[in-house]
Amino acid sequence: RYRSSTSLSRGWGQAFGRRRVGRTGDGKKDTTRVSDWFQLGARIPPRSVVGRQPLDESSDHSPPPSLSLCRTLKGMNSGEVESMLALAKEKGLFLMEGLWTRCFPATRRVAEILRSGDLGKVVSVTADLGFFIPEEVRRLYDLKIGGGGLLDLGLYPISWILLAFDAADFRGSNATATIHREGADMTGTVTLRFGDQGLGTAHYSCRAETQKETHICCEGGSIHVNRCWSAHAPARIVVKRGGSYGLEGGEGEVEEFPLPEFVGNCAMNFGNSEGFIYEARHVEECLEKGLVESPLWTHAETRLLHRVLDDARRQVGVAYPQDKN
Repeated sequence: RYRSSTSLSRGWGQAFGRRRVGRTGDGKKDTTRVSDWFQLGARIPPRSVVGRQPLDESSDHSPPPSLSLCRTLKGMNSGEVESMLALAKEKGLFLMEGLWTRCFPATRRVAEILRSGDLGKVVSVTADLGFFIPEEVRRLYDLKIGGGGLLDLGLYPISWILLAFDAADFRGSNATATIHREGADMTGTVTLRFGDQGLGTAHYSCRAETQKETHICCEGGSIHVNRCWSAHAPARIVVKRGGSYGLEGGEGEVEEFPLPEFVGNCAMNFGNSEGFIYEARHVEECLEKGLVESPLWTHAETRLLHRVLDDARRQVGVAYPQDKN
């Protein structure tokens, strides 16, 4: 994975242009739209888009003009992120941190409900994401490449909190975590404060399975994002509306967002990876409109996320070699 300033011109983000230039099985030039890969199955490069791994740099493809979609996270720290944003601004290029969760229809529906004001002011948010990841997965414990549960998993529940509070009036954060013998964080909690009464708690772990759910509690109701993989690839929400002394409506209003059917013949690395098509289509829409940043995950939100991550690492005592630059 690329967590350095080279992300601006390298990595699987190179695939997300208006057209991808490559070769088909019979040697002919392929200029298929990225979103069309989903329907081509065998043409999808295994472990590139679907698996969120870097493209094979030896393959015959041309870098797309005027864009970069960087794999989450965009950089190791805020300094690297700022350098990429500055370069993109100087060159007039589209640049987006690949937080694919924001592009899912379920996530966009949550944002729509909250912005409508139907549920009133957001008061608290709890979100979590955790898996048991064995120590043999060395990337998770290698500080040279951004090892640790916070940058690998914790960013997703934090991003739900930023969505719920619209990243407005951020007042600060507190973090605590357990530390692996090699220095990377494993299980942790980050609490964010917004305004005078807004509070969000993000929990993550690479040592145990968690619920992988998000609860957004408002003055006039709540939104529950649940079911497997919902923390980063949601497909179902439950909305409850209530009065002063309790929520009404039983189990609430359930809204399902089925993932598009994948007709290819390559295996997914992770559940709900079919949802990457939403991000591909969103980037195409941004390019067609001539945008230089995504309205679903803005540069301002990217900056705030990395500010929170940097501060959390400082509080729990996790440092990367790149922090010295």
